[in-house]
Amino acid sequence: MNSSDLDDYRWLVSDEAAKWLHHAAEQQNNLVSLTSQLRRQLSARRTHLILDQVQLRRRGRVKFKAADQMFFTRKGLQQATGQTVAEYKAARFDSAISVVDLCCGIGGDLLALREGRSVQGVERCAVTALLAAANCCRLSSERTKVLGRDLLVSDVADVQAWHLDPDRRVKGGRTVQIQLQQPNDDMISKLLERNRNGAVKLAPASVVPDAWLEQAQIEWISHARECKQSVVWFGELADKPGRRSATHLTPDGKAEHFHGLCDLPVPVAPDVARFVVEPDPAILAARLNGALAAAMNLQAISSAAAYLTADSPLQSRLTTSFEIQEMLPFEVKRIRRLLRERQIGHLELKKRGVRIDLIHLRKQLSCQGEHAGTLLLMPRGRGTIAVLARRAS
Repeated sequence: MNSSDLDDYRWLVSDEAAKWLHHAAEQQNNLVSLTSQLRRQLSARRTHLILDQVQLRRRGRVKFKAADQMFFTRKGLQQATGQTVAEYKAARFDSAISVVDLCCGIGGDLLALREGRSVQGVERCAVTALLAAANCCRLSSERTKVLGRDLLVSDVADVQAWHLDPDRRVKGGRTVQIQLQQPNDDMISKLLERNRNGAVKLAPASVVPDAWLEQAQIEWISHARECKQSVVWFGELADKPGRRSATHLTPDGKAEHFHGLCDLPVPVAPDVARFVVEPDPAILAARLNGALAAAMNLQAISSAAAYLTADSPLQSRLTTSFEIQEMLPFEVKRIRRLLRERQIGHLELKKRGVRIDLIHLRKQLSCQGEHAGTLLLMPRGRGTIAVLARRAS
């Protein structure tokens, strides 16, 4: 990136650009007219930055309550930890009063970590570091220093704990192999040698080195029906070293946890009971569905799918229960006839363990009616079954 690009971003976070951002946010419904207005007084580059920032702020509202005051890049917003998850993670650092956030991005975790602590960010991309510092300045009277450079092992030497979000984009694609990320597992090991109290944010499907499994706690975190990330907690940050954990966060940040051993077998039920039970995405990502089934006395509908079955709905937020209304073999004509008979026009489609194109199936079913329902598709025995159900929890 050349100096003129950085200068344009410095302008973007300045008071001079604030009036243009405000104007663009109010006039965004007429993009052609708005672009013309901006181009009369701004360069093409700065016009693009204003328009792009307004769009990114609108998208950012899903992750951040104060998104309309923040600054983003497309990559930075996509990779940033959302506010609810970040605040939950920051609470794990409650005993640390000094923390460094390495590869801090636009500041998703940094913003949560700085509450009540002395915090510093490190980000190798100069533009992203600039935006992270601006976000911290906009949302707090406390000044947070963000260093625009590569991380150093010495960064973790004089703090009580550290957080790291490695870059998973390598050569244009994403990877779940930690040895290919930046920094890689060798560098992370050096950070741990200098300071054991660390947390490493990873993609849910990341393959964790065997050496970490015994000394760290690995936690998968779900929010808004999606497993957002896994976090490897080391040192004093790990409250259950050597264990896997799944955590479900409600919209207001309340957490429900489950700890257990992975890949435990689940007995297949001889008969499907009254309810289908779907484990939380964090349970599935952590491969704890067997442990959950054992703890809740559940059985599987099939050995090839994660759906479980129960006689009554479960109250845990780590599961979703569906009350069965009809169960039939997977035949499009029969399913379509059933939906018409029940006047189901609002249909949620879900599948596990079967290769069925849900978009194509929805077109085939051509649902019409005033009622709502959920259609669950799954293997059973040697075939595929369709379960028409309603959400019970």
